[in-house]
Amino acid sequence: ADAEAASIMDTLQQTFEINRFWVQNKGYESNLRRSQFMRANLLRYWRAEKAKGRTPKVFFKFGGAHVMRGLTLSDIYDFGTMVPDIAALEGGQSFHVLVTGGAGSKHAVFNPVQFQYAPTPIDPDDEYYFGQFVSQAFPDGHTVFDLRPVRPILAGGRVKAADPNLVRIVHGFDAMVVLPGAHA
Repeated sequence: ADAEAASIMDTLQQTFEINRFWVQNKGYESNLRRSQFMRANLLRYWRAEKAKGRTPKVFFKFGGAHVMRGLTLSDIYDFGTMVPDIAALEGGQSFHVLVTGGAGSKHAVFNPVQFQYAPTPIDPDDEYYFGQFVSQAFPDGHTVFDLRPVRPILAGGRVKAADPNLVRIVHGFDAMVVLPGAHA
């Protein structure tokens, strides 16, 4: 097989293994394997562009956990942790944006057994630990929160009641966009 066919076969095999872990209720192993595969793909594409003499500017559209800097809410280091380091090595920088639904929103949840997405209501207060921001969002239009000024307030445990996952979100993203009524 040529390189492209080998890459396709590897992707199919990796996807099978990732989903197999998920179906076996091994969520951590599934997330870890997926993050390792995505990190390897990022490096493969980046190196291919560098070999052509180009330094790419990139835009990633993935679920928030994948592009989050630092330890994700799934307790893994996904490829979003690599992005600022690669950018810094190239003399650039990265900007991480979390887009979430607000009141009345649904998101798509993938079912690897049925191999399809299902619209599912989201509950930011329980699921994503950033209900404090969502509750302050405009009810009838998008709201953008710059998270960078919040970091010094939460740094070093200065706010005793701050949820550790909220701290991860604030340090893992530069901005948050809340879209009320969003749907899958």
